[in-house]
Amino acid sequence: MLSFIKLLLFFFNFMIFQGKVIFCVNHKSSDLSLFLYSHRIYQNNKKNHVRKKWSILNLKKRLDPNDKYTVIKRHESKIQRNLKRKYMIERYKEKRQQLKKYISEASSPIEYVYWKYKLSTLPRDSCPVRYRNRCAITGRARGYYSFFGLCRHQARSLIQKMFFPGFVKASW
Repeated sequence: MLSFIKLLLFFFNFMIFQGKVIFCVNHKSSDLSLFLYSHRIYQNNKKNHVRKKWSILNLKKRLDPNDKYTVIKRHESKIQRNLKRKYMIERYKEKRQQLKKYISEASSPIEYVYWKYKLSTLPRDSCPVRYRNRCAITGRARGYYSFFGLCRHQARSLIQKMFFPGFVKASW
């Protein structure tokens, strides 16, 4: 048991100096060693390397949490992904249309293949077909009524509460 612990310490060398942890990986070769001096330096490096770009999607949530019809958090990541797709579609719309125009006007097969390749280099989420209509309240993708912008459950409940005048329950 003691030899096993020595073997572990041989490969992963932990040293504690003045409350700072130094972690050494592969201590045999000094040039390949990875040293993390204290938690603070590691966090600073992490902050510098991983910076997210601010966009419209990150700045504001979909609906007010104090609202009566609050978003159900079940589909939140899918909703954010869908909003990102909508943003990408708008961003690459002109470029995509221009490339499709070049493809339709291509005079030779080589030119056709070239413009098809250029079209395929665009981001996958910039294609309008990948956008999914979702309910504005719950985020549900199935049973979506484009007239209301809601799923069938929410549309029915709001119609019953007289939010949409002129709708009457069917009876024949």
